[in-house]
Amino acid sequence: MRKLIENILHEELGVPSNIVEVAKLITENIYLELKKIFSGDGYLTEEEYPLSFRINTNISDLTINKVSFALQIKEIGVTELALGGAGFNPRQQIDYDKFVFFSKKDPSDLHIMLKFYIPDDEDVDVTFDEFFTYYKENFNNVVNNISHEIKHAYDHFKRPEESIPSSVEYQSSIGFGFGIQPLQEFFFDVYYGHQTENLVRATEIYASVQTENINKEKFLEFLLKTESYKRYKNLQNLTFDQFYNSLSESVDVIKQRLESNQIDIPDTDDEVVELILQLAYTNITNRKIDGLNKHLASGFAEMFMGIDPESEKGKFFEKNSSKFGRYENNFLGFYKDQIKKFNKVGDEMTKKISKLYAIANDEDSKQSDIINKIYNKVNPQK
Repeated sequence: MRKLIENILHEELGVPSNIVEVAKLITENIYLELKKIFSGDGYLTEEEYPLSFRINTNISDLTINKVSFALQIKEIGVTELALGGAGFNPRQQIDYDKFVFFSKKDPSDLHIMLKFYIPDDEDVDVTFDEFFTYYKENFNNVVNNISHEIKHAYDHFKRPEESIPSSVEYQSSIGFGFGIQPLQEFFFDVYYGHQTENLVRATEIYASVQTENINKEKFLEFLLKTESYKRYKNLQNLTFDQFYNSLSESVDVIKQRLESNQIDIPDTDDEVVELILQLAYTNITNRKIDGLNKHLASGFAEMFMGIDPESEKGKFFEKNSSKFGRYENNFLGFYKDQIKKFNKVGDEMTKKISKLYAIANDEDSKQSDIINKIYNKVNPQK
């Protein structure tokens, strides 16, 4: 009965049962498999290493029998070895009748990637021994990253179809912003607050709770320090005026970007800010439309000559392109409406992640009223 109650709590909080245990198992197996590749006294070089191994485990109602794994080593401007992140490959195809992504792959075969950065300085080497020392020291961080990605895999298992326009909006915001920090932050928040990422956030935090052995008594202190809580709280409270003012404070950088692209600089700072907001909206809209076209075009002719506007695909493309560009004559409205979405997402997600208290360690906490403290802290009375 206790196990059943635990499973129900996990599902209601968006954390599939056994997911962190599986992430630990996969992280351990990756270590053992890499030991077979990186043997002796060698050095890491920029390379991708595909490998696979068999396991027999479950994440809630998803059975996993195999992990198809890719290790990516990338040379960039870091000074020492660093974990670059993880990824999940759903291996999607397109259903041109429904205009959705879907996957035919066996869900029991988990496809994930782990990325590490090494210095691009030819005088700085990372030995195999140094890599494995780093891996062991950062084991919990790897587990947390793997937990995040296998939750994406679980979500694809539960919802095998994905809207193409929604996916395009999700992907288009990554890395966008002209190198202007307030814009970079804004469009990162579009990505961060997307439903695809919101679905995995509770699992990501729960993984940290488990790997750091956070009990109920320490949960509030832990929660308030997490990057996720801080970001969602910022989204909850963000206003258009705050966003606009942050751009005004970056007006010198904006002018540099305009000048380097041979764009005339307006006379006043307000005009400069509004110009960059208009350019950003136009560019992100074109990104979305190009992304939609890329996914829908099913051959050379459609890719380069365009989709037949009279076909069902053409009508779908036109409908969603118009939706992406609906703020053409009111570009400031795009930002204002997006900030309203941020506020809603921030409010919903701070509440959701606070409920992870229910499945934190140490059921018999001395702070019997801590749950009330958490709710009051993340949802203050207005």
